[in-house]
Amino acid sequence: MHGIAIVTGKGNVEVGTNTGNTIGSATGVNGYTDGGITINATGSVPNHMIFLSGSYTIPVKNNTIGNVLLTAAGNYFSGIYASGTITGNFFISITL
Repeated sequence: MHGIAIVTGKGNVEVGTNTGNTIGSATGVNGYTDGGITINATGSVPNHMIFLSGSYTIPVKNNTIGNVLLTAAGNYFSGIYASGTITGNFFISITL
């Protein structure tokens, strides 16, 4: 699952500058039951909430990622995943 995917490109991109984006929910721990996201995939499945692939100049700020429940063993999770050259400012706040 990719919440926001920006792929195969280059240039200037903004991901959540003033009001930001919400992936899942800011509260809760039970996924869909609490208004978030439940992922039932089995096996080694990547789950990137913000996925960047390419060469970008990018500010990433004011985004909320929370209450994402993975129900099967072997799944993995990343809040922000970049597989290319990313230049910019990342403002990250994580609440557990």
